[in-house]
Amino acid sequence: MISRPLSAFLAALGAACLALPASAQFADLDLPESMLRPTRTPPANSIAFCVNAASVMADFDRALAAELAGALLVEHEIVEVEPGTTPSEPYDFRLPLYESEIYLYLAHRCDAFLGFTQQAEYPPWLGATPAYLATPTVLVVRKGEYRDLGAVPPGGRIGTRLLSLSDGYLMSYVGTVPEAARWSRNLYRNHPLLIERVLDGTVEASLIWEPAARLYLADHPDAAARLDLVGTAPLAIPPTEFVIAVRRANDFITLSLTQAIAELETEHTIERLALEFGLLAADP
Repeated sequence: MISRPLSAFLAALGAACLALPASAQFADLDLPESMLRPTRTPPANSIAFCVNAASVMADFDRALAAELAGALLVEHEIVEVEPGTTPSEPYDFRLPLYESEIYLYLAHRCDAFLGFTQQAEYPPWLGATPAYLATPTVLVVRKGEYRDLGAVPPGGRIGTRLLSLSDGYLMSYVGTVPEAARWSRNLYRNHPLLIERVLDGTVEASLIWEPAARLYLADHPDAAARLDLVGTAPLAIPPTEFVIAVRRANDFITLSLTQAIAELETEHTIERLALEFGLLAADP
């Protein structure tokens, strides 16, 4: 357990939060000042976690919230966040909310938001813990056809998800090789389509977020029998990392959650949960 319980800070946090003035850091949110002023007053012995209810990681995030609260010696509440005007895609982790909607949840409904992807830069009002989970990209191919991306011949069609990390790396790599040695990019809107287009022969292979591939194949054993997941070399695509988002005004919560994450990592609790919910592959 963490030696300094979060409850001591939460008891004093409410008044300070309510008094925070609007400032230039909120200029991009396009919200009235009355909505910028936080109304969330955390109970002295509890922490509220927002969870993207439509995410394929939602059950994992709920279980992780319980473990984090246990490490912090407090109770916890789950605030289920449903998709906004943009629908969620299947087997996905993306949060289909505008920045202003995320602010409103953190200012009025919850203290921390699970399931954010690590970013190089955040809005000035938003902070984050270190990453608590790193998940790789893999290549899905028809069984026995290719050992990795480099084995796909020039001119081969590679499926990628529009605006994904892997698509950015593929686009950059293709631009560095002679035209005759390039693959072609086929863009799709979601993870199931990346797999289905390999199965029907539209593309030779698809770059895909590994948890989505493994969960889809677990749900579709006929497809699993026809496909392999292999490496992405020569592309060195960094893992997709997940953090907990917290308003910068609540730095103590960020610090406390950072300590809790470190404790759970030492105990291998996060790895155990990720394996249990199919987000990581067990060692062969």
